[in-house]
Amino acid sequence: MDNVIPAWIIRRYKKLWSRFDGQKFTFEEAKNTLGEDDEKFVSVVLSELDKLGWIDIELDSEDRRKRVYTLKPLDAVIKKQVVAAFGINEDDLLVKYDKAKSETKR
Repeated sequence: MDNVIPAWIIRRYKKLWSRFDGQKFTFEEAKNTLGEDDEKFVSVVLSELDKLGWIDIELDSEDRRKRVYTLKPLDAVIKKQVVAAFGINEDDLLVKYDKAKSETKR
């Protein structure tokens, strides 16, 4: 299954989200939050989150060699996964969701 997200990446996302809650953070802050001494592993975590589209990465405005990270909210992450898994248009997903929601209220 191509769309299975490894549990280890989900655990790291949750740990980072519980600390930063959508706020910007640096590599060092990620390293400290994850409790990892291995900088290569932290780089792998951030890279995997980027590949999944779960994180935004910008250059630091004060030091262009450094990066600043922002996790995307879980609802946006899940929506992206559903759209990818079912191969549907994001707009179609919203229409179907709204229709299902209105039918359950009846």
